[in-house]
Amino acid sequence: MFSRSAARRHSPVPAGPGSGGVAPGRAIDPPDGPSVEIDFYVNCFLSYHLCMSSSRAPHLEAWRAVVTSHAAVTDRVQRALTAADLPPLSWFEILWAVRRSPDGRPRMSELAEWLTLSRGGITKLVDRLQEAGYLERASCSSDRRSLHAELTPAGEKMLEEMRLVYEAEIERHLATLTVEESALITSSLQKVTGSTCAKAQAEAQAQGLEPALTPAA
Repeated sequence: MFSRSAARRHSPVPAGPGSGGVAPGRAIDPPDGPSVEIDFYVNCFLSYHLCMSSSRAPHLEAWRAVVTSHAAVTDRVQRALTAADLPPLSWFEILWAVRRSPDGRPRMSELAEWLTLSRGGITKLVDRLQEAGYLERASCSSDRRSLHAELTPAGEKMLEEMRLVYEAEIERHLATLTVEESALITSSLQKVTGSTCAKAQAEAQAQGLEPALTPAA
């Protein structure tokens, strides 16, 4: 059974690729309060909108719309999870990232990159998920210094319970869009994500690093 005290210090994780959130390349640790980050983003974006309401730059207007909408919907999803006595959104993001990774066994470094968290931040979250019995760590056969994250049966069950609440809340708010509008938003944001990913990969290759694979949708 989920213990809310075990997760009380976690706010929703900044969203991973394709879902808005923290600017690409910025790794942060989760803040201490369940609503600290959401309130911070909402207040910042609303203030920014007021300060620049006269701006006619279409790309800035589009970005403000994306991040403000993301913060607002994220807040509603977190409230819905809390009302259902389920773990915080940050836990769902990690469980879902593990589930949709190419082999279902992502490395800790991959999770950190996908969710734009620092190594320390992802370690703390995975520790709590492991303590709750939803994840387990396994050594990499080719590199004993590297650890993989795997869903446990309890983790699979919890993920499904959270997914139903998550998807219902997303549908409740995005139902205001037509099919055509949804398709346009999807294709437009995929172009933006593709641009940032291409730049990140080029930078990684220039430094002789191997960029993490983006988890399958």
